[in-house]
This record gives sequence, structure tokens and C-alpha cells, in this order.
Amino acid sequence: MPDSPGPTTGHTHPGAASCTPVRISPLDHWTSPDTTPCWMVTLHTRKPDGCCGTHSFVQWAPTRTQAVTAAAVRAQSPTAIRHRRGAHLDLPSPD
Repeated sequence: MPDSPGPTTGHTHPGAASCTPVRISPLDHWTSPDTTPCWMVTLHTRKPDGCCGTHSFVQWAPTRTQAVTAAAVRAQSPTAIRHRRGAHLDLPSPD
């Protein structure tokens, strides 16, 4: 699969040693009719009280980077924000 060297982005969750890296994994058993890869993208969230969590998205995209970008855009929708009860995304800074 293009742009798929491993299961994580390699970024650590800022300020929270107990949290794992943002995870993105190819879902090899799901393919679209045009063979676009399917990815499970798990983004970190943080509530105002400092508690961290995750919000996961299944995303169709040609590359890992495009999947993360698309998931971050979807995560900004009112429905997604309501789903995570107002927790903010805690995205890693770009390299």
C-alpha cells in the first residue's frame, strides 16, 4: 500500500506520557470498487479538565497522510464534536 510503513504516525501525544501515538492502520480486508485503501485513523482528544481520549474514523484515501487529513476534517463537524462531548482534538504538530 502506498505510504504505509507502519501502524503509527510516529508522533507522540504532547504532554501526556501515558497516551499512545496517533494510530493509523490499513484495513486490508476493505477495498473500494476503485481499490482505494481503507484506513482506521484514531485521533487523540483532550477535555477541558485535561483527561485524554480518542476518536476513531474509518477513512477511504490513497495514502496515510490523506487519511489523517480527511479524518481531522471530519472530526471538526458538529456531529463529531457532539459525539466526543466537546473534547478538543489534540493533534500532533507536523515534523
